[in-house]
Amino acid sequence: MKRSQTPHEQATDEVLMTRIAKRDKQAFDVLYNRYHKRLYGYLYRMCWQNQVIAEDLLQETFIRVFKAAKDFDPSRKFVTWLFSIGSNLVKNEYRRHARR
Repeated sequence: MKRSQTPHEQATDEVLMTRIAKRDKQAFDVLYNRYHKRLYGYLYRMCWQNQVIAEDLLQETFIRVFKAAKDFDPSRKFVTWLFSIGSNLVKNEYRRHARR
């Protein structure tokens, strides 16, 4: 038997971001659970298949999502914004490695 979804789980990403801007931890947990595997896979592929770097960047991406929630434009797609944050962190990682 399937469990029923909570109101948070039924909410769109954009609604969840509005709630996260008000520091709703449950909304953050739902968004994290919705996207962390997909984002991790992307980061892992982009970071030389380095698990440690991918995990660090995943964590940093979601920290930035939480901190910048009030600046999120709900008329835009959350997933695009999320992956652009992750992508920018990967670019920073490339630059850091290039300097070594």
